[in-house]
Formats: sequence, structure tokens, C-alpha cells
Amino acid sequence: MRKILTLLAIALVALAASTAAPAANDPNPAFDALASEVAGHPVAVWCEDNAYDWDQVAYGDPEFPGPGEYLDGFTAPTLSNVIYLAPHICDSLWTAIVNGVWGYQDAGMSPFAHALLTIIHESEHQRGIADEGQAECAALPLVSQAAVKYFHVPAGWTEDRIAYKWKKVGKKRVRIAYKKTVQVVNPDVQRIQDWAKSRHDSSPPEYRGNC
Repeated sequence: MRKILTLLAIALVALAASTAAPAANDPNPAFDALASEVAGHPVAVWCEDNAYDWDQVAYGDPEFPGPGEYLDGFTAPTLSNVIYLAPHICDSLWTAIVNGVWGYQDAGMSPFAHALLTIIHESEHQRGIADEGQAECAALPLVSQAAVKYFHVPAGWTEDRIAYKWKKVGKKRVRIAYKKTVQVVNPDVQRIQDWAKSRHDSSPPEYRGNC
């Protein structure tokens, strides 16, 4: 669940960040670039790779005492320019970005869309939108374009196809085949957006907003 962190949870995160090994954060400049573009100012994305540390954050939040697997990410824009993402969110983003143009398929389009919606949602908080529903509504339309721009999802490609035309040869009309290059839209771009919308629609009412 995407949410703004309470002061107690912030203190726990700061403590974990100061004592954990450096490998606990698995950053990527593309994540920072995406978050910074949405927020309108430099943002650092802490990509947590330690599930135990993440669970301590979730259990330490009195408003959310459940396991960390249900806490996707959080940020506290009035205190820092850092966005914290859960290990399962980071796994999807990393798989998508390191496995080439089809990496998003390896990540799974549903988890990948969910992860993108999460990082953009938190970036909207960094932009100054405090309300969860408004942040979600602002984030949702940006998912597919972020997939193309930052995660190398191909927007489309060209294909050579066989086409036919009629040509007059003497007194006859002859059907002639020729090669035609066409631009093809990648249907997965819309599928990623649809998965993000599905995730949005299944969220609690306070996260859905009026979009």
C-alpha cells in the first residue's frame, strides 16, 4: 500500500538506513530520473533489497501493523527528497530494466505496471500532492509513457509485409506483390497501462480518488 510515512516509521527507516549494510539499497539512476521528472526536483529512490529491514518499517508503523509485503513504498516530502520502495517493487523494476527491451515481460506486465504506478505515485507526493487519491489519479496516466521512456519498452517497430497492387500489362490487369514497410504499435504498452488501471481500481477507496 502506498502511503506517506508516519513520524515513528520515518525514525525507524532512518535508523535502518544508518545501520544497514550498503547493499540494502540497490539504486538505479533511471529510477531517480523518473522520480525527479515527476516530482519536478531531484529525488533519490531508495530501492530496498532486504525484506527483513522492510518488515521492520511496516511493523513499526502504528497505522499499518501488517507485513512489509503489503507496503509498496512511502515518502515524507516535507522531511527529505527520498522515496523508499519495497523489495518486491524493486525486483520488478530491476528485472524490467536489466533484461533488455523485453525485460518488462520477464518481470510480468502486471507486477511491472504495479511497480511503475507505485514509484510514480510516491513521486507525486514529492511533487507536493499530499492526498492519496489525488496522487494516484495524477500518477495513473503516466505509467505507459514512463515504461517507454525509462524502461526501454518499445512503443512500436517497423515490419515488412507483402502487399498487392494491380498493374496494366498490355490489355490485361495483373496483380503484383510488393514489399511494404509499416509501423506497428506495441500492444503491450496499452496492456501495461490497463494493468495499472486494474491495480488502481482494486485499491482501497481512499487511494482511488475521482479518476
